[in-house]
Formats: sequence, C-alpha cells, structure tokens
Amino acid sequence: MDSDSGDEREDVRRPDATAATAAATSRRGARRPLPTAATAAAPPHRGPTQVQLERSKLREEIARLKEREREHNEALRVKTEQWDTARKGLVDAVERHDSERAESFAPDYQLSKELDEQIKSAVAEIKGLEHNIFFTRFTACI
Repeated sequence: MDSDSGDEREDVRRPDATAATAAATSRRGARRPLPTAATAAAPPHRGPTQVQLERSKLREEIARLKEREREHNEALRVKTEQWDTARKGLVDAVERHDSERAESFAPDYQLSKELDEQIKSAVAEIKGLEHNIFFTRFTACI
C-alpha cells in the first residue's frame, strides 16, 4: 500500500477458506463420516429409537405367534390322527358287523327265495289246472 493514500493500515493477510476449515476441523477432532442407512437409524451415542423399539417388539411378537401357531398345528395334527384312528376302528367294526349279518341272514334269504319259487310254481300249476277245467267245460258245452 502506498503511503500517499493516507491509509496507514498494515497489509494483513487472511488465510484462505480451506485453511480455516482444516484448522477448525483439527480443533473439533476428526470429521465424522456421513451417516448411512444403518447408522442413521441408531447413532452410536444414543440408545435405540422408538421405531427400533417398536420393530423389536413386533419381531418378538411375530416369533411368539409363529411358535404358538406351530404348537397349535402339532396339537391339531395329533388330534386329527386320533380321530382318524377312532373312525377307522368304527368303520372296520361296521364292516365286520355287516359281514356277520350277511352270513347270518344268508340261509334265511335262500330259504325265502326257494319258498317264493315254490309258491310261483304252485300258482302257475293252479292256473294251468283252472285253464284245463275251464277248457274241458267249455268243450263239453259245445
């Protein structure tokens, strides 16, 4: 600066902006990295957030419900097997009963069938005799 200008200030150099930032950073400590999706949700200096606590509770609830569902399905499977076994036993008993009934009634059915045939035969014979009697009377009248 010129002494003629009347400005008696000394020439002061200011540090450039990058130097000030670097100095300020060194005073504060090392720069923190930018937060990522994993670190943004739970900063290391704080505890879990309310959302994280809710998610954790929901995960525990889901796990508990899945375990309860598994236990229920197992109990249902056992109960179904028991009922199926009991039903099969009853069906087998009914089949045995029907078979024994058929064997027991077979002679009676056979006898009934034979008697029906004998009755039909007798009826046919009676009709034949009636026809002969009628025909004999009819021809005698002529």
